[in-house]
Amino acid sequence: AYTVGRDTNGVYHNFMLQREAIDRTTLVDLLASFSQRQSDKGYFYKKLLTLSAEITHFKAITKVTLFEDKSDGALLMTDYTSSYFILDEKGQSEITPFIEVNHQDAIRHGLHRPDSPYYNFMKNELCGEIWEP
Repeated sequence: AYTVGRDTNGVYHNFMLQREAIDRTTLVDLLASFSQRQSDKGYFYKKLLTLSAEITHFKAITKVTLFEDKSDGALLMTDYTSSYFILDEKGQSEITPFIEVNHQDAIRHGLHRPDSPYYNFMKNELCGEIWEP
């Protein structure tokens, strides 16, 4: 799904890239791959150990938010997260995600070293040029 809107800061674009029910094995496999880029190794594994055996399905949602920066023709990525919600026996999800993965942190991690003049620009967002065919 895609939505575009305007607030006091300007124009933003929201993308919901993935929205599906996944089983426990798929969630474990996804989190194992994400763990390689997390600074707190083992966090997802510890979180999964708190689940009871009856919980077998989750709703997965990946969202990206881009904000237009008209002054320099750039798009700022202000959000890129995957959220995993526990599904009950009726297929209804909880309101609060069981686990949330911030992909933006992993992307920013290796782009610039702390001594780079661009490092401070990546604290809250990533920037890319707007491509117009």
